[in-house]
Order: sequence, then C-alpha cells, then structure tokens
Amino acid sequence: MAEESINSINAVLSGELSNELVSMLQAARVVANILIGANGATTLGERSAPLRTAEDGTRFHAIRKLAKVVLIGGNTFRSEPYQKSELPVMVSSNTLTPRTEANLVISKLPPQILISEALDKFSSPILIEGGPQFVTPLLREKLIDLFLISRSPACGDGNFFPVELLEENYEKVQSEIKGLTNFEIWSAKP
Repeated sequence: MAEESINSINAVLSGELSNELVSMLQAARVVANILIGANGATTLGERSAPLRTAEDGTRFHAIRKLAKVVLIGGNTFRSEPYQKSELPVMVSSNTLTPRTEANLVISKLPPQILISEALDKFSSPILIEGGPQFVTPLLREKLIDLFLISRSPACGDGNFFPVELLEENYEKVQSEIKGLTNFEIWSAKP
C-alpha cells in the first residue's frame, strides 16, 4: 500500500498523470490501456511501439506503476517484450502452451475468466494491455471499469480496434491533447 501511494504521488508530481486520473485508476478494479493509430490500427509491423509517441510512452509507464498485474492475449505476448515486465503478467492464449513461472502465467482461460483469476490472486487495479481480440469480449460484457485510449497521429497496418463496440457500450468521460497524442478516458454506460 505504501509503494502504491508513493507511485501515485510521484506520477502526479512529475506531471505524468493528473490527480483526477490517479483517483479514477485507484477506484477502478479493471483498467484497460490501448494505443490506437489515426486509422484505427493498433499495430504497425505486428507491434504497437512504432505507433507510440513520447507522451504515450510516459503515460503508459506511469499507469503501469499503479497496477498490480498485467493481462494480455497470446498475440500481444508473442509480439511485445512482456517477458521483461516487472509486474506479474497473465496471458490468455489458445495456442501457447500453458505454464506458470515466477512472474508469468499462461493459460487457456478466456479473458473474462482471467480477470476473475487476477482479481482473486492480486488486488486491483488490474491492467489490461491486450489488443482488440483480447478486449472485444470484455467491451461487449462491460467488464472494463476504465478504458484508457491513446490516439496516435501515426497510421498502423493491423489489429484494428472495434470503435463501434466501444461507443455502443462505453461513453467518453474525458479527452486531453498532449503534444501529438489525444488521451481519452471511457467508462461503461449504465
């Protein structure tokens, strides 16, 4: 708890996150954070990094400092460097071999069940950094309390985000432009 408070204070003091966003993150049980290109793609060359702006990178790491565990899908695990994560990582995959290591759990559980497992094993907030395939059923069932979107001016070439599904089930509660990035905060509609 003390480390979480220190991380929260440091994020606010450094200007990475507003007091309001830190409060929202601390109140949420399930948070998703995703980077979307100008054309709705979430990857370029099968990775999200080419779409990243400096502002997104700063906010991404500040948000991650407040999480207890990261949840992703198999595609994200294969294409991004999650083996280096300091936080525990839980992966939902139908193709990867299930295994449990010190900071890594790979299972065949669907994302909805993986959330329950993460909440049972770790405290909240849990952070979802999975791509569109991973978050689609969660958006449909409104299982994400707080959905954070970083909109990059760059265009990607794959893994397009289901904007219509987001707009059908969630409402934008805040939008802020910093540098080249438009940051949005969405919450589930009643």
